[in-house]
Amino acid sequence: MKSLNSIAFGLVAMVAANPAFAILQNLNPESDFFKELRIEPVPADPVDLLLRSALLSRTKNHADGTALSNSMDRRRILELIAEPFKASSTIGQAISQENAEPEKYEALHRRAMDSLLTVERAPDSTPEMVKHTGRIAYLGNSVWQGGATNRLLWMRVKVTSKTTLPVQIFGIAITHPAEPGRQLDFWQCTFENGDSLAPKTTDSAVCLDSVDIDKPAAALAAVTTPTLSLPIKVTRIELIGYRFISGITTLPEDNNRLSLARSKADLMLQKLPCEKIDACEKIAEQKTEEKQRAYYTSPEYFEQERLKRSAKALEHIKNGFVLMLLLIFGSLFVSLPEQHGEGRTGSIAAFAILPLGMLVLGGMIPVMLELPATRGYGGFLFIIPAIICALILGILSVLLGSLMLTPENRTRLRLAMTGFGISVLYIVGSAFNH
Repeated sequence: MKSLNSIAFGLVAMVAANPAFAILQNLNPESDFFKELRIEPVPADPVDLLLRSALLSRTKNHADGTALSNSMDRRRILELIAEPFKASSTIGQAISQENAEPEKYEALHRRAMDSLLTVERAPDSTPEMVKHTGRIAYLGNSVWQGGATNRLLWMRVKVTSKTTLPVQIFGIAITHPAEPGRQLDFWQCTFENGDSLAPKTTDSAVCLDSVDIDKPAAALAAVTTPTLSLPIKVTRIELIGYRFISGITTLPEDNNRLSLARSKADLMLQKLPCEKIDACEKIAEQKTEEKQRAYYTSPEYFEQERLKRSAKALEHIKNGFVLMLLLIFGSLFVSLPEQHGEGRTGSIAAFAILPLGMLVLGGMIPVMLELPATRGYGGFLFIIPAIICALILGILSVLLGSLMLTPENRTRLRLAMTGFGISVLYIVGSAFNH
């Protein structure tokens, strides 16, 4: 089988160059590529093993990827706590062996953490032992509270190392059974007599809970009592070459290690012949989806959609002008009384409707057709005056129409201007419906 490392390291730069690379998921674990992968020797290099774990996580049996990485951590943990580990010769055997282990990995991880350190509340604290530049108050029994929001919490502890490696950092948590899901989370503890705790020694440390939320009341009350009845759970231990935090590998701190392995795996799968992973149909579907996404964000798509909207707007405008002509010329055939046209209010309204309507059309039609001058913020210069004029036009059209309910107030000019106003308002309304 071609070297996975030579492929991965040669192509990894392309991941950054093309972040839209499709990620293949739920692949056939019985395809040629994954069959060959399972008969490979277990890599000695953790980076190589994580790459293969990431590849296996892309199959329908994605738990195999987790089992492979757990087998690596199991070996490292058992070496640290001086217990035997039965090595596997191939990746497939390592996965099967990990799945068959009577002690599940999470239980082993917890047992190892409990065996490396013991932590108890310090019995000999005094108020001045913890310093803080802001507000701080000693609650008694090795616990302090303070900070700007009074949500910082310190606890002084006695810690004993039972490992052969120096302890660089550790963290603890305390949970009260009455408050499930909440805990006092002292994520980082600082040793009092140095930057680390020497193997097989005891020291005091100050642990800080800096999470800016109200602390669980029952747990807070319990830690300040003379006798602490709640267990102190070690949640973090960092040693030379090891890191113990639930849910992640035991490898030393490296924020990019797992993400880089996943990126390499995704890129490698993209570069493989689709027949090797039984994914020709899936890849074709993803490529089609990628083309569609690219098209929907392309200038060509937005221009095509603009032309569609403009064509629809033009149809509404044509209908509005047809309605205008029908109403205006229809007023010529309306029977009027011999005495008509009384009242100055109706005449003023009729004469005002024409210029207002022209202003409305002059502002709305370019916006509806999305002419270049109306794109972006320039459109506000057209639409805001047009809307204001349309509101006034609507009021005048209603006023004029109500006046002409009385026959003697009707004239052909007033009828024509009312029809003109109604047709202009139709065009305005269609602008918000295309």
